Amino acid sequence: MNVDRSALSQMSLADLARLYNEVTGESVRKFADRKSAVRRVLAALDRVREAEAAERPSPPPARAKAAPSAPAARKALELPASPEGRAPRPGTKRAALVAALRSSSGVSAEEAMERFGWTRRDLADALRLAAKKNGVAVREDGGRYYGQ
Repeated sequence: MNVDRSALSQMSLADLARLYNEVTGESVRKFADRKSAVRRVLAALDRVREAEAAERPSPPPARAKAAPSAPAARKALELPASPEGRAPRPGTKRAALVAALRSSSGVSAEEAMERFGWTRRDLADALRLAAKKNGVAVREDGGRYYGQ
């Protein structure tokens, strides 16, 4: 039963007595005053709610989280060259990156990030764009990137 204090304060004393009797199973004819009637009815309703809550089954216990698994082995990067690729503009970072990729020693991620002031995400984007826009097939071998 969902009754709040404002609804109870608008009920007549006879209605409050009927509600109290219905909730508690007692036989009260009348209350001394409205304040004590509202207080006693609210207390009786609270007891009923607590009893109903105790009867409800408790929710199942939370499942324990699985232990974190070991990270999957990272797959070597291999980006195919785009057939419509063109040479990068001379003097740009991408031109320097393509030159470093095409060198016999290639370039490591750390070298490229330090040389160009990039983050790992910036380097990944640059490698992807070198393959797509400049026609350089990029492959990773032993932590170094090579271009063809």
